[in-house]
Amino acid sequence: MNFMRRHPITCLLLALILQGCADRSPLDTGLSDDDFVAERPSESSTPEPQAQPETQPVAAEPLPIRLDSSDLDEPLRQPQPQPDTARSWTIDGMVGQVNGRAIYARTVLEPLELLLARNARELDARAFEREAQRAVAQRLREIVQNRLMLASAERDLNEQQRMILDATLRYQRDELIRQYGRGSLAVAEQQLMLREGLTLDEKIEEYRQQFLIRGFQVKHLRPMINVRRHDIERYYREHYDDYNPPVEQTIRMIRVSDEKQAERVLLALASDYTFEEVANTPVNQMLGGGRFDGLIGEQPLKDPILNEAIASLESGDWAGPIVLDNQYTFIELVERHEPEAQTLTEAQREIREALVSRQLRTLSTEYQQKLMTGSNYTPVEQMLNVVMDIVMTRYAITTTTAASP
Repeated sequence: MNFMRRHPITCLLLALILQGCADRSPLDTGLSDDDFVAERPSESSTPEPQAQPETQPVAAEPLPIRLDSSDLDEPLRQPQPQPDTARSWTIDGMVGQVNGRAIYARTVLEPLELLLARNARELDARAFEREAQRAVAQRLREIVQNRLMLASAERDLNEQQRMILDATLRYQRDELIRQYGRGSLAVAEQQLMLREGLTLDEKIEEYRQQFLIRGFQVKHLRPMINVRRHDIERYYREHYDDYNPPVEQTIRMIRVSDEKQAERVLLALASDYTFEEVANTPVNQMLGGGRFDGLIGEQPLKDPILNEAIASLESGDWAGPIVLDNQYTFIELVERHEPEAQTLTEAQREIREALVSRQLRTLSTEYQQKLMTGSNYTPVEQMLNVVMDIVMTRYAITTTTAASP
């Protein structure tokens, strides 16, 4: 069916973008997928996703911040009066807020469940508490920084951009219902939960966050990115081996201690015996049939004479006997693999994309830290104490437990 007939409002809004506007639209990103670092919106312990449909409504672009489907707008619920004990806290309790929006314990802990459960089985109490504090503190900082950045990005939208966002999300919702549920909301909800571990609202929230962050990056971060030719050349020099990987060789050696044995080896090789068969006989002083896999570089051995012999061979050829220190050595080149190298010209586009992504991550981190200065949120240390009470109680861990032997 014709897209314009099905979605006239969306098409009208998209046409407004093409005509241009005073403010640059967040949709006009000019970014490629490789400009960002992918992170899943939630890493909670949900059913393992199955294969995705062949056609996705929107390719989820990787982003340098962590998107969290648990960040759906929730009313700020006042905590209920509770006894002054760590055991009174529940997974549904509020542990803090960002700009008046509640942060609940489940939002913090769900992505960490598998890690905490494993550590509780494998670590002693003190080590468990130390690792849990590190993981929970990092998770809390992510939540605070992401919510502050999303709020800043949403404030940047003008009226036209808000209309575009609303229309885009309505279209994405319709597409999800069509593709996952064939028009049925209930079926779409069931299939999304089965395949991605997300509700329909959480999936739409994922799209909303992607829209906002892409627009924010284009307006505030992208103009600050500057990758110079000198930067590309220096990166190439510093990672030269990555673009010019050394040759890899597999050889086989036969070593005997006297001339008579060397003659026996020559006779065997001149007959119908393969080098491998002779190398695996007791006459060979080399263990394991004298096979050496994955030797790196043009000079893989210490002795230059042996290296010279290897360099003169093609795969399947052998040389010898080579007399060194009263020993007689035969060498076969089993295989030589020469990885494809990339010149600076060939690699410069890939390098530029890597440097752009690096700068974007750095700028995002710096901006997130700046947002945390003077913003309205519960201090991370305060929330950490509350969440750690829940963690230690939930896993029945006490710091007085003796360390495991």
